Amino acid sequence: APARQLFARLAVMAGEFDLAGAEALVERCGLASIDVLEGLDELHDASLLAVSGAGGAGTAKFRMLEPIRQLAEAELTAAGLATETRRAHTRWLIELVTDAHARRDDSRPAAFAAVDRYGSQLRAAVAWIAISFMPWVLTESRTAVRNG
Repeated sequence: APARQLFARLAVMAGEFDLAGAEALVERCGLASIDVLEGLDELHDASLLAVSGAGGAGTAKFRMLEPIRQLAEAELTAAGLATETRRAHTRWLIELVTDAHARRDDSRPAAFAAVDRYGSQLRAAVAWIAISFMPWVLTESRTAVRNG
């Protein structure tokens, strides 16, 4: 079922996200066969996902309550997919920022507005990168001090 495959992967989404963000994550995880909107609807129907915002799915904002997100994260880790999914999440955000920065036409403000909408996602990705590379940084720092 789309909801089951989607549930654990969405654990990496910090705070609110939209359909486009969920689709971008799923695509970068190599799960193109998942109907993301159907999965989000199923998760909402099962009270695993909160939805806010008026209009259709394009303007809706989705969010997992923290205890549910922690459960999803535990499933993601148990399945051995946490690092892969966080890399996919980070890759999507890097692509989003790079695209906005590269634009030199009238679409640039809209591209940066899109980046701004994903502020909580960007903070989560940067935190994950910092935590992931901390052991390497500490090792390199100690080596530099010893060789000093």
